[in-house]
Amino acid sequence: MTVVSHVVTQPPKVFVIGDGRIEVHQLRAWQDNYIWVLYSRSERQAVIIDGPTAAPLDSWLTKHPCDTISIWNTHHHPDHVGINRELIDRNNPFKLTIIGCASRESDIPGFTYGVDEGDVLTFCEQDFIVWRTEGHVDGHLCFVHSDVVFCGDTLATS
Repeated sequence: MTVVSHVVTQPPKVFVIGDGRIEVHQLRAWQDNYIWVLYSRSERQAVIIDGPTAAPLDSWLTKHPCDTISIWNTHHHPDHVGINRELIDRNNPFKLTIIGCASRESDIPGFTYGVDEGDVLTFCEQDFIVWRTEGHVDGHLCFVHSDVVFCGDTLATS
């Protein structure tokens, strides 16, 4: 039996999408997880896509101040919603919104509101179309922008 490593050793450097309006950061969390952060310096806003823990975000926030943070959960597994639990239990200096699959409300800590197939989330005047991609778990979502797809633990095809 061959053991396959489940670790990314070279995370990508920060890149921009949406005509340069949004910086995309990847924060290492645990040994084999990453937290994707969409950030607007001018708006002082961020979107967090999944995360097992808030510790990497805490460090990141020291250099990237935010007035508003929205978490978009691709699905409800602990390594994707652990960050929710930690942030809702704090007195945060930012407004926090947590978005996930509408049919999985009871499974997503801190759930603010739900989305489903075909809905559109907007960040910095950029649209992200919600795809329902249940190849990994019921209620799994992908967030699709013209420049990038955030697909959690599933492979999305058009």
